[in-house]
Amino acid sequence: YSFSRTVFDAWERHNSDDIRFCLLVIINAYITPVSTLKNLRAKGFSTLNCMVTNCGPQILNCLLDPNCRKALQCLNNCSPVDQKNNCLELDAKIPEKPDVTPMAEFRGEKLSSEIAEDLFVGWLGTLEWSWRVVAGQNPAYDQFPCQYQLFYRGKARGSFCVLDNGVVSNEFWTIVDVSDDLSWGLFHYHGAARVAGQSYTGAVLVSPDGQYPAEKEKQRLISALDRCGIKEWELFNVDNCSCENAPLGIPDGSSLHSKIQVNEQTHSSV
Repeated sequence: YSFSRTVFDAWERHNSDDIRFCLLVIINAYITPVSTLKNLRAKGFSTLNCMVTNCGPQILNCLLDPNCRKALQCLNNCSPVDQKNNCLELDAKIPEKPDVTPMAEFRGEKLSSEIAEDLFVGWLGTLEWSWRVVAGQNPAYDQFPCQYQLFYRGKARGSFCVLDNGVVSNEFWTIVDVSDDLSWGLFHYHGAARVAGQSYTGAVLVSPDGQYPAEKEKQRLISALDRCGIKEWELFNVDNCSCENAPLGIPDGSSLHSKIQVNEQTHSSV
């Protein structure tokens, strides 16, 4: 996967994260090594040895098959990622930056762990979901339509879970801001797919019905985005026009709010 192809593909995605990635790739190639890009390349002989050890017969069968050989030649043009035996010896870490400051208080009370978890739980209980994503900053994770998010306290003591359209994730989330009436919120996240060698960050603007916050909230929202180092134009609007049959529901024995009250309001699903 050539240097020029890497830069070109990222540039063509036309978003701020990939433009920054392009610059880092150039710096890494011509100026000084960039630690965050260490997973762009495989680890030579140890990688080959791992592949032969774990998948030797499959590799041989593929080399003997004309169509499979052709597919391998095609894959040589792809950026390498590993999802199984970690033959590429990748070990992505959750990024430490940007260092986003969480909101300090909610409804006049200092933000505690219990209140923070309640804010993530959001509308779950009154509605079938905690929040719906209005817009997101990460082009890989936040662009797809109809994003229902469910945060809840797990059955195990001290556990807290999130279901993102049916997928369980382990990430570090920050509550940047949530309005007192829970009409909207801004959450920032850091994560890593360790054996895929990919670290990521992003932010999601959420509301109970997937609608953008009222105009009167605009300055507060922009201020919250600024604390994440994000401009409003970087957000990708989520298509919530036709959303049905989402995989909603939480395990039996899970619990929801512990401190805050969620006022019952009527919200239409868009």
